[in-house]
Amino acid sequence: MKKFAVMCSLVVVAGCSALPIDGMSRAGWDGPANLPPVGYAKETWVDARGCVFFATGSTSNRGWAPYIGSGLNQVCKG
Repeated sequence: MKKFAVMCSLVVVAGCSALPIDGMSRAGWDGPANLPPVGYAKETWVDARGCVFFATGSTSNRGWAPYIGSGLNQVCKG
């Protein structure tokens, strides 16, 4: 039984290692065309192309990840 549990754990770890680490590593998902102004405090941002992003990290170390909709497509208007 212990051997089975170890094998299951190894399968889970191997499967998870193939997943993307961040939202930008998937093909077709772009970062913002332009960043918000300094001091922008809201949690969402719509760039110049009309793509929607949400804030990641702390306010002092802010990053932007794309909203992903159905079909794993980045949410952009137009």
